[in-house]
Amino acid sequence: TPTLAAWRLKAFPDEAYRMQVTRAWDAAVAHADANGSTIEPRELQVVIKSGEVRSATVFGIPLGGGFLAVFLDNTDRIRYEAQLREAQAL
Repeated sequence: TPTLAAWRLKAFPDEAYRMQVTRAWDAAVAHADANGSTIEPRELQVVIKSGEVRSATVFGIPLGGGFLAVFLDNTDRIRYEAQLREAQAL
């Protein structure tokens, strides 16, 4: 089973971005844990297994003394919205 650290290396291959994402996530976890709340949604760029970069919204839900991270892939929606804006501009 891959560890979170191993997953982060693959999902965020750029070290500076990975560190930024990790710091932000850790701060959000600490804040949510202290307040008994969910982790607010944030947009991330995630590299998937094929090597493609996808846009995702991630948030966290308290679960069993920790948090369940939920990723929603927004790549296609963003692409379709851009196409719609282009079509409307014509």
